[in-house]
Amino acid sequence: MSERIKLAVIGGFLGSGKTTTILGLAKKLIGSGTKVGIVTNDQGSDLVDTNFLRSAGFPVLEVDGGCFCCNFEEFVAKLNTLAREELPDIILAEPVGSCTDLVASIFKPMQLKHTEDFTLAPLVVLADPRRVRRLMTDGERRFQSEINYLFRKQLEEADIILLSKADLYSQEELDELKNYLKKTFKGTEVSSISAKEGDG
Repeated sequence: MSERIKLAVIGGFLGSGKTTTILGLAKKLIGSGTKVGIVTNDQGSDLVDTNFLRSAGFPVLEVDGGCFCCNFEEFVAKLNTLAREELPDIILAEPVGSCTDLVASIFKPMQLKHTEDFTLAPLVVLADPRRVRRLMTDGERRFQSEINYLFRKQLEEADIILLSKADLYSQEELDELKNYLKKTFKGTEVSSISAKEGDG
């Protein structure tokens, strides 16, 4: 590989709209002349997301049987295979929905060992507005639910938080949730996106 390939990791909890967002982003990138590869991830095999993205005509490889974090070497092997066979300008990577600690388990090892081949985009975490609302409510309690604990951990390590499914909410609702996220996760960029409408 002569030029470094951009690696964009797009995380988010189950149901946040990662696959739909990646599909929309890939279409926009290809429309602007950018070559795209995709790596998906799940705990099982024969991924629905993988087949969905492949059916749209994109080169997709999967890391199955565990998260990127637990299968880092396989993750890198898939990146290298895509880089060699497809020569993409950017690879979009979709980690499993319950994955946390992506900075420690993916970003830092990539920065230490693979900077000659790949350059990392900021870590994007998609957030379903309904789940953010639950987190706001749960935050007032002494003990958080396990799901909200994992969700909060994902948001804490994000460089960019994107409120997904923005077309389903009023601007007033989105602004309230954005203000909460900016106040709670200081220094993190917060915006909204609608993969369905192609906005954001």
